[in-house]
Amino acid sequence: MEDFIKSTIGVGIGIIAILIMIAFFSTCTIISPGERGVKVTLGKISPEVYQEGVHFVTPFVSHITKWDVKTTTSNIKTQTPTKDIQTATIVYTLAYHLNPETVAKLQKEVGRDYYSKLILPVVEGVVKDVIGKQNANELIGNREVVASAIKVKLIEVLNSSYFAVTDFNITNITYEPSFMKAV
Repeated sequence: MEDFIKSTIGVGIGIIAILIMIAFFSTCTIISPGERGVKVTLGKISPEVYQEGVHFVTPFVSHITKWDVKTTTSNIKTQTPTKDIQTATIVYTLAYHLNPETVAKLQKEVGRDYYSKLILPVVEGVVKDVIGKQNANELIGNREVVASAIKVKLIEVLNSSYFAVTDFNITNITYEPSFMKAV
């Protein structure tokens, strides 16, 4: 009987030790380099942005969501008409990163789907606007000038919000086969 009591107490102490360890480790969040954190307490987003390092939260009440603020590159393909009504298929690369100071506001106002909600519509609109002012023949020869004009417009629009555009390049331009044959 005495062995049973000792083993029961040992198991009880082991369970309590495990629960204490779980509670302790659930209070820690590590934010890695190139990330920022946003604390959410009972569904309410804190306006403070957490830097890299170890941060403590109240277990089961708060958690920290991590946001990658390193540069991201997107390869995008779109079709758009030129000034002379030719359909150009443009393949381009956009490099951007989240503004680290605004991730809490981004999480609160937009959420994780910011790329499809904010970035892609703006980029597509700017690309179509700038390309639509070029003749098809000029577009091929002025690819770098056009890419630079698009980048300047994207910086004006996107850098004023949650993002920083770092680069924009047109990697390929193709036209309908009938136009290519005529050229």
